[in-house]
Amino acid sequence: MKKGLFIFLFVLVVAINSPAQAGVCTDTDDGFSISGAGMSLCVGDLDRMIYRVHELGLCSSFPDMASGPSALSSCEVLTASQFDVDLTIGKRIDFDGVRPRNGSYRHFYRIVGVDTQFVGLMKFADGATYTGGTLDGEGGTTSGRYCQAPTAEFSADHFFQTNPSDASVCSASEPDTRHLSTVKADNLFSNSFAPIMSNIFDSGVTLSANSEADQNFFLLDAQYNVATERSEVEYIMMTTPAGENGELTISNQTGGLDIGFSLTDSLNAYVICAGGSCTVEQVMINARTLSINEK
Repeated sequence: MKKGLFIFLFVLVVAINSPAQAGVCTDTDDGFSISGAGMSLCVGDLDRMIYRVHELGLCSSFPDMASGPSALSSCEVLTASQFDVDLTIGKRIDFDGVRPRNGSYRHFYRIVGVDTQFVGLMKFADGATYTGGTLDGEGGTTSGRYCQAPTAEFSADHFFQTNPSDASVCSASEPDTRHLSTVKADNLFSNSFAPIMSNIFDSGVTLSANSEADQNFFLLDAQYNVATERSEVEYIMMTTPAGENGELTISNQTGGLDIGFSLTDSLNAYVICAGGSCTVEQVMINARTLSINEK
C-alpha cells in the first residue's frame, strides 16, 4: 500500500492592489455571472497545462537561494534528468523518483521553466457586455461571452505593467478550437523587479525568503543564482515544507518514491464590472499539483 507523504500546490496569484475586489462571481448553468461592481475573480476549469521540470529535491535545511546555488548542498535530487509535463483534466502522470539517502528532510523544492503553456476557456452568462483584448496583445478590443488568454506571451505580473492591453480575447460564440497560451513568470507580481517572494497565498507577502513559510519563490538565472533583472530569468524555484508535519523521514523501510502530477481546477479570470459592462483584464493559470508517495 502506498502512503501519501506530500502534496504540493503551486498557485499563481496576481496580487491586485487596485481596484479592490468587490464583485462576486458565481458559476451558473448559463456561465459565470457577476454581481456587484469592481474587481471579481472567476475560477473555472483548465483544459491543459504544459511545463518543463528541471529538478525536484528534498532538503534537510532550508535552501535559501539568496545565498547562491550552494544552498542546495543539503538537498537530495529526486530527478535523474529534466522532463516535460503535459497535463489534461483527469490525467495523472507518474514516474519513479530517485530514492534519496536515509535522513530527515524538512523542505521540498521544485525548479521549472519560466514559461508555462495552458488551454482554457471562460464562458460568461448573458446580462452584461464582456470586453477583452486581442490575440496578439498589441492593443485593441474584442467582445463576447467566451473569453480566453491571448496567443501572445504575457507575464504573470501583467497588472503591474505600464498600460498593458488586456490579457484576454473574447468572442460572441464558442470558438471551434481553444488556443495554447503562454504565461511567463519573469517577475513576482510587483511594480519593480522582485526575484524572491514568500507566502504568496497570504495578503502580507514579503519580498524575502522565510524558512517557516508555506511557500517561497525564487527567480533564477541559468546558473541557479537569484536573477537581478527580468532578462536573466530562466527558472522559477518553489520551496515548501516536506511532509504533513513539516518533516519527511527516509529510512531503510522506504523502498523509493513515486512522483505524480495531476491537474486541478485552475483557470482564473480577473474581471472589472461597472454599469453593466465588464472588462476581462486577464485569464491565466492558477494551480497545479504534485504528489510524492512512498513505495
